[in-house]
Amino acid sequence: MKHLCLIITLLFIGCVSPVKKATIDRQIFIAARDAIDDIQHQKTVSGFKYTVDPSKGIITTDWFQTHKGEIQLKITCKVEGENYYITVVQKRIFSKSENTKWAKIYKNNLAEEIKKKLDKK
Repeated sequence: MKHLCLIITLLFIGCVSPVKKATIDRQIFIAARDAIDDIQHQKTVSGFKYTVDPSKGIITTDWFQTHKGEIQLKITCKVEGENYYITVVQKRIFSKSENTKWAKIYKNNLAEEIKKKLDKK
């Protein structure tokens, strides 16, 4: 009973985390970075820059233009353990949305590129 009270107290204080932090799979992170890097070499993309934070497993692009400069997108890719999550947001006049045609196209293409790069290794 004393042990249970001690564990609950430590959890409450924040000394012990009940959730184990997942390590970042290096191969998946590199594949995601390379797939995002390939986007900037497409003919229809302009103004493409991205930042990489390996300690958090996050790759984020700045707003970039595609489709003759008419569409602005931003990509965030997060790697947690052996999983990766892709978010593509399109900037509109009054809002930002993930549920647009171009956001879905880029999200699907990026997921396929990451999968291809992982299959090669």
